[in-house]
This record gives sequence, C-alpha cells and structure tokens, in this order.
Amino acid sequence: MDYGSHPWESGTAGRGREVTGLVDELPWDSGCFGFKVARWRGPKDFKALAAAIPALREAGIRLVYIFNPVSGEGPDAGLTGIGARWVDRRTVFSRALDGDPQSLILVHTFPAKAPSRELRELALASGAHSRFRVDPAMPAHCFHALYEAWIRRSTMREIADEVLVHGRAGQVRGMVTIRQNEGVAHIGLIAVAADARGKGVGSGLVRAAEAWAFRHGASRMEVVTQGANQEAFALYGRCGYGIKAAEDVYHLWIPPEVS
Repeated sequence: MDYGSHPWESGTAGRGREVTGLVDELPWDSGCFGFKVARWRGPKDFKALAAAIPALREAGIRLVYIFNPVSGEGPDAGLTGIGARWVDRRTVFSRALDGDPQSLILVHTFPAKAPSRELRELALASGAHSRFRVDPAMPAHCFHALYEAWIRRSTMREIADEVLVHGRAGQVRGMVTIRQNEGVAHIGLIAVAADARGKGVGSGLVRAAEAWAFRHGASRMEVVTQGANQEAFALYGRCGYGIKAAEDVYHLWIPPEVS
C-alpha cells in the first residue's frame, strides 16, 4: 500500500535548481536515480514544453515530471502527443483534527537511527501503486533507491518529525511517518505487513498519527495517495477523510540526441 506523498512534493527534499525559466531540477530524485530529473512548472499549453525539449536535452535532463489539472477520465491528448506518459492521478486527502483521536492499536516511536530490515521492506511494499514502480520506462533500481532513501531519511528525522511502528522489534507489522508544518500534519509513508491487513492496523496507524499530530499542535492532517490505490481510498474514507484536490501526473522521458 502506498499512501504517501513524494518528499519534495511536501517541501521536505529541498527546492529544485532552476534549469530554465520553466523547469526546476530535483536534487532528491536526481541523486537517487543517478540521472537528472526535473519538474515542469510552466504554462499548461504544453507547446512551450515541446519547444523546451532541446534545451532540456542539452542540460542533461532525462526525465521531467508534469502535474496537470484533472481533465476527464483519461490522459490529456496534448501531453501524450508530445510523448508524455500518464502515470498517476495524485489525490490529496484531508481531515480536520478537532480532538485527540484514540488509536485502537499499540504503537511506539522508532528511534532516530537507520531503519531496520522490516522498515525497509515495509517502505518498499508501500510503493505497490507508486508511479516510480508502474512507469515501464523507469529503471527498477530507481524505485528501490527512492523508497529506501525515503525511509532512511525519515527514521533519521531528516524529512519526518516522527516515525511510529506497530509491533515489537523483529515483528513490526506496520509503520507511519509524520511531518508537521504550520499546523498541518502530513503522513509520508504508511504501510501494513501483508499478514496484518484486514485487522484494523491501517486505521489504527492513521489514528495514532492523528493523535501525535494533535498533541503537537496540528489542526489538520493530510496525505497523498495514488488514484489507482483503492485500498487507500477505502481506508481514508473509513477514517473520515475527504478529497481536497487531485491532479494528473505525467512522466516525459527526454530521448538522447541521435547523432
């Protein structure tokens, strides 16, 4: 189950370096993948994006993320027409915290140290619907590198304020990472071991995250999930969350110049 937002989306991975007036390179992704990745932040006519491809290629950019307002059920023909692939419908869930929620499962804080093998496995399992896994053009090592860096930097408290786990050492069955910023708390990664699903662990982790956030001054909890992740939609619906926003995500791979 992948319920989390990508670190740079929530502002925890640092601001990207401007490549052109319309594109920012993303250091987190570029470092994890071993090739240059950027985000398009220009106008949504996409003629400008097509025109920028030679400059992106010259700058060594291999992959560009494009976030586009939802326009119907399927991909935007203008984007697919320039070679972009529709990889996700990014959905933001939100819920007001108006009291101290009670979790029905026991959790404890994972200490600020390198993640255990179990946490690394849970982090990878959380990415079943991730665009970094479902995009057929994405090299397999990229997905693993991203999620392993994500959980490592979370447990080291570089991009998370808290990591809660359910289960004893050697038998961890679930985990959730939390970050708070100006009264809004964000779930980053949340995952439940396969043999513990259907037993209330997922909703228990959500309530535990809410309780931590409420005690630390948050008035709202938000989380991002993939449009294809119906398990996550059902979980957040049961927990009283509503959809705040949605946008389509595309990957544009920049082919090398043919000599």
